[in-house]
Amino acid sequence: MVNTQSLRCALLGTGIALLIAAGCSAGSGGGGSKINEHSTAGAGGAAGVNASNGGSSASSGGPAINTGSGAGGLDNCQGTAGCGTMEKVPVCGDGVLDTGEVCDDGNTVAADGCIATCKQLEADYVCPSPGSPCVSTVKCGDGKIGGDEKCDDNNNKSKDGCSDTCQVEAGYSCSVVGDPCAAAKCGDGIIAGLEQCEDNDTTPADGDGCSATCQLELGFACDTPGKECRKTVCGDMKPEGGEPCDDGNQVVGDGCNPFCEVEPSCPKTGGACSSRCGDGLKLPTDNEECDDGNTTAGDGCSADCKVEAGYTCDTVTGALPPTLPVPVTFRDIISLPLGGSTRHRDFQAHFSSRAYGLVQATLGADGKPTYTASCELPAACTVNNGPTPDFDNRETCPAGTVMPAACNGNWFQTHSKTLFDAWYHDTPNVSLPVVTRFNMAAQGGGVYRYPPTAGAALFPLDGQGHVKAGNEDVYNGHNYGFTSEVRYWFQFAGGETLTFSGDDDVWVFANGQLAIDLGGLHERLESTLYLDKATGNGLCFEDQARTVPCKTPSRALGLKVGSIYEIALFHAERHLSASNFDLSLSGFAHGKSVCKGKCGDGVITVGETCDDGAKNGSGYGFCTADCKRGAYCGDGHTDAPNEACDDSVNLSQYGGCAPGCVLGPKCGDGMVQAKFGEQCDDGSNLGGYDQCATGCKLGPRCGDNKIQADHEECDDGNAKPGDGCGSDCKIELK
Repeated sequence: MVNTQSLRCALLGTGIALLIAAGCSAGSGGGGSKINEHSTAGAGGAAGVNASNGGSSASSGGPAINTGSGAGGLDNCQGTAGCGTMEKVPVCGDGVLDTGEVCDDGNTVAADGCIATCKQLEADYVCPSPGSPCVSTVKCGDGKIGGDEKCDDNNNKSKDGCSDTCQVEAGYSCSVVGDPCAAAKCGDGIIAGLEQCEDNDTTPADGDGCSATCQLELGFACDTPGKECRKTVCGDMKPEGGEPCDDGNQVVGDGCNPFCEVEPSCPKTGGACSSRCGDGLKLPTDNEECDDGNTTAGDGCSADCKVEAGYTCDTVTGALPPTLPVPVTFRDIISLPLGGSTRHRDFQAHFSSRAYGLVQATLGADGKPTYTASCELPAACTVNNGPTPDFDNRETCPAGTVMPAACNGNWFQTHSKTLFDAWYHDTPNVSLPVVTRFNMAAQGGGVYRYPPTAGAALFPLDGQGHVKAGNEDVYNGHNYGFTSEVRYWFQFAGGETLTFSGDDDVWVFANGQLAIDLGGLHERLESTLYLDKATGNGLCFEDQARTVPCKTPSRALGLKVGSIYEIALFHAERHLSASNFDLSLSGFAHGKSVCKGKCGDGVITVGETCDDGAKNGSGYGFCTADCKRGAYCGDGHTDAPNEACDDSVNLSQYGGCAPGCVLGPKCGDGMVQAKFGEQCDDGSNLGGYDQCATGCKLGPRCGDNKIQADHEECDDGNAKPGDGCGSDCKIELK
C-alpha cells in the first residue's frame, strides 16, 4: 500500500499511467485499462482501485479507477481514509464556499446577490449562508436610500409622498432623504403635502377658490384637482367650501345663521348660551382647545376645535378687527300701498310719541317680543286705509273713547296681535324678509358703531321687497316701512355698553329680559344700556354719557361673569319722513383663537418649509431658525465638503448624482451593479484571465466555452465535473 499527498490519473493515448494512492492494491488479470465511475467487482484483471470503499477489488478488463461517490473516491476527493489528502476543486454554484470564493448561493445566476463567478457580492446584498439565497440589505423606511429606492422618509407608509416601496408618489418632491416629502409644485394639478386644493390656473392665483399657495379659500369648493373651483351656495343644506354649517334657512339665532356661520345655542326665553365649536367663542367650561370661528381642518384648529399638531392657538383679544359684521334681518312692510295693495295699519298711521309697555318684559317662547295690546286702537274706531295728502292715515274713534295710560297721552300705537306679530315674523305678502349684515366700524377704545357716521339715514330696502314687486310706493326715492331684528352674542365680563338712537320703536333684550324700551312712533330718541359686573343687572340711561336715568333705571338681567348671553334688538321704522338708526357697542367684541405654526416643534405646518425641531439652525442639511430650507441636498448647488454632486433631483441609480448627493454607482467603484449589466467590478477592471475586464464584464475564464491555451485543457462552457471537462477546465479521465 502506498500513501502519497495527491493522486492523479491521466490516460494518454492507449498507454496506461497509473499512480496508486493509499488504499489501492494490485490485482491480476488482463485486458485494457479502464476508469470506472462506479464501484464494480469482476474476476481476473489487473490492479483495481475501488473508490467506493477505499480498498482494492478485481475488475475484468484491466486496471479500474472508481470516481464514484464513497470514501476514498478520486472525483473531488477531499482527503478521507483510504484516499489520502486530495483537495477539492472549487466549483462556483455548488453551495459550498470554496477558497477564492466570496459567496456561493448554489447557482451561477447573476443579479441575485452573488455574481456568476462567486468572486464578488453584488451591491446591496449579503450572502451569510452558503447554499442559501443572498439577502438584500435595502430596507424601505430606514431613512437611507439603496437599491431601487427613489426616496425614504423614515417610514414605509404610502400616500405621504414616498410609497411603501420607497418610490416617489405623483405630485411630491422627496429631496431630503429621511425628511417628509412635500408638494412638488402648487399648480401641477395634484393635491400633495399640505396643499388643500389644485385648480386649473396656469399660474396659481388668489381669489378663485384655490389660493396662490394651493389653500382652499372660503366660499369655494374645489371638487376635482386640476379643474376650476366653484362658489358654494349658503342655504343649500350642504356645508362645504369652509362653511361650518348650512341649515338651509334664513333664520338668525337658530344655531346656524343665514351666512352659514355657527351661532351659540341660547334658550329662547333667556338663560346662558352654550358655545358651539366654530362660533369663535372659547369658554373655560367648553370642551374646546381652540375656536377660530370655523370648522375647517388644517388651519391649526381642527373641525372639532382641537389644536392640530404643529400649531399653537391663542385667544387674541388685544387688537380687535376694524369691522364687526353683525347679521340683521330686515322685513319690508307696506306703508304706502300701490297697485291695489293694502297698507299695514301699524305703519304710516298717526304720528305719535314714545309709549311704554307695548311688549312684555321677557321674550316669548319663539324668541320674539310678546304683544301686550296696552295701546291698541279700540275696535269701535275707524281706520283710513289709504294715504292722505300729509301721509297720515287719520283714525277716528267714538266720543268718550278713553286713551290708555300706556299710550303716554298720545294716539293709539297698534291695532292687533296678528298685525304686530307680522313685524318680526316672516308673513307672506305682509312682511318680506331680507337678511344681510351691517359692518360696524371700530371707533377706537373697543367701540363699534353703525353707521360709521352718527345720524346717518337708514334705508336698507330701497328697490327691494314690496317696492320691487310693485306693491309699494316710495317717498323721496326711498322705501319706508320696515323692521329690523339684530342678534348678537357676547361673553359677559361687565362694563359692556349698548347705545341706540333713532326712530321709531326699539326694544333691546339681554338674556331674554327687556333692557331698553323705546316703543312708539316718535322722533329720534336715544338710550344707553350699561351692564353692571357687580350685580349682573342692566342700567338704562337716556343719554350716551349715562347721566339721565331711564323711566325704569335698572332691570334685573341675571348675568353671570364668564357666561355667554344673547343681545336681541328689535326696531321698527313706521312713519315718514325720516329714518335714523345708530347703534354703538362697547366691550361686546370678543377675541377668538388665532392659530399659527410653531417653528421648532418638529412638525411641518402651512408656511413652514421644514422643521427639524431642536436642530433648526444647525447648518448644512438642517432647517434655518425660521423653518426655511438652508443649504441642503437637492438645492441644485454642490455644497462641498458635504456633497459630491447636486443636480437638484439626485435620483440617479447609475452613473449620475444619487440620493444623498453622492456619486451614484458606476463601473469601477468596486461594487457589482448587476441590474445595470455589470458582471463584475474589481475597481480597476484591466482584464486578464479570470479577471474583470473593461465595462465591468467578465474576462476570459474557465466556463466561457473558449479554451485559453495558457490556462485550460478544455472548456465546455460550464463548471460541472463528470462531463469530461472538469470544473477547473482540466480533462477528466474515463
